[in-house]
Amino acid sequence: MSSQALVITCVGPDRPGLVGEVSRIVTGCGGNIQDSRMALLGGEFAIIMLVNVAAGRRTDLETELAAHGKAAGLSIGVRHTTATPAVAPGRSYRVRADTMDHPGIVQQVAAFFAERQCNIAELETSVWPAAHTGTPMFTLDMEVSVPAALASRELREAFDHFCAETDLDASLEPLGR
Repeated sequence: MSSQALVITCVGPDRPGLVGEVSRIVTGCGGNIQDSRMALLGGEFAIIMLVNVAAGRRTDLETELAAHGKAAGLSIGVRHTTATPAVAPGRSYRVRADTMDHPGIVQQVAAFFAERQCNIAELETSVWPAAHTGTPMFTLDMEVSVPAALASRELREAFDHFCAETDLDASLEPLGR
C-alpha cells in the first residue's frame, strides 16, 4: 500500500499534554512522524510536523485531527506534500545575528538571501532583554542553502557589507554536512 506525506500544523493555548494528544492521533491512525518542530510562542504552542501515513488511512487521520482540534480549541491544518526532495546542489551555511530589536530585521535578512537565490531551510528568532539595561535585543539563527554557482567569497563580502549597513553583529559559517 502506498503512503501519503502530510504536513500537519497545530496551534493552540499552551498546556501540558498537547504534544502527546496530537502524536497519539497520528500514531493511532498508523502515521509516522518523520520531522517536526515545536515551539512556545507567547501563550500559544505551535507544532508543525511531516507525517507519513498509508494512503488508505489519510482520511481517518484528517477526520480525527479535525474533531480533536474542534473539541480542544486548536487550529489544525493538514496539507498534502511530497516526500522530502533530494537536496539541491549547493552548500549549507549557518547564519547567526544579534542586534537591538526593531521591526523589519527578518524581512531584511530574508531579502538579502532571496536576492542571491539562497533558500532558507530553518529560521529561529527571539527577543530578550540585554543585561543591565533591559534593552530589547534580537537574535536570529538560520540555516540557508546557497547555490553552487554563488562563490563563497562573493557571498561573504556581500554579507559583511549588508551587516555593516544594517548594524547586525552576525556570522556566516559553512555547515559540515
